[in-house]
Amino acid sequence: MRLNLYWLARNSMAKRKRAMGTTEMMLHTNRKLLDKVLGSHTTNQLEWFFQFADFFYGARQDYIDETFPKLQALQVAQYPLTAAFTDPAALEYIKEVHETNASSLIWKCKGILDKMHNGLDVKATYPKLEKWRAFYCKPQKPKVINRNSIYIGRDATEETIRQQVREENIALKKIHEERKALMDAYYEFMQPLLFHHLPALHDLEGDFWVLYAATIGDAYDQWKSLCEQMETTIEYDMPQVSFTWDFAQWDSLLGEKYRAKHG
Repeated sequence: MRLNLYWLARNSMAKRKRAMGTTEMMLHTNRKLLDKVLGSHTTNQLEWFFQFADFFYGARQDYIDETFPKLQALQVAQYPLTAAFTDPAALEYIKEVHETNASSLIWKCKGILDKMHNGLDVKATYPKLEKWRAFYCKPQKPKVINRNSIYIGRDATEETIRQQVREENIALKKIHEERKALMDAYYEFMQPLLFHHLPALHDLEGDFWVLYAATIGDAYDQWKSLCEQMETTIEYDMPQVSFTWDFAQWDSLLGEKYRAKHG
């Protein structure tokens, strides 16, 4: 018996918040009969499909719907120039940026859970695991410089050198704290909602937590990078729709705008 998965997907979407279909009901209540009628291979495919559809149109979509307005508000709060976007194509693309960020994050986290349940050997699979552990799982400290990192003038005294080093380190600490505050704001709502819609994440074990930390850290970096690109588009008076272009094309135009502005 050949299954029409496209038809099943459409019906799954339409019925997700209503009663489950007859086939899905039988899968839960009379698996042996379904095996007999369809064959165990087909029944296994159905079971996988309904689990997939339930996540794709359920937890994943709910996560996107809840995080979108928050990501949009955070974008404007942290990158105020982006509030100037009015071009319909650019606004639609910005919407996709936020929705894709949330979708990719919860999807990859589900993948981590699947890998754990399948007994993946994390250390053997990811040679950079210890680097990720050190970078993503430990609080990052601000950069600290010493006298070898600064320009020392001919008339500088020991006291002025020490003062210059102190001032540089104070500035570096301030930059570090500002960047951390921006990142924390993203984590403060993305992470609790992620665990709400994918509660099995609470059951992660051992090195799978490192994979999780790297995944959400990368999600933030990608979102931040795109927000910075949005802001640069406005700052350099580039066509708003250019934000939707291929990055190489956008970057080429930025180079022209930069040279015209700074000489």
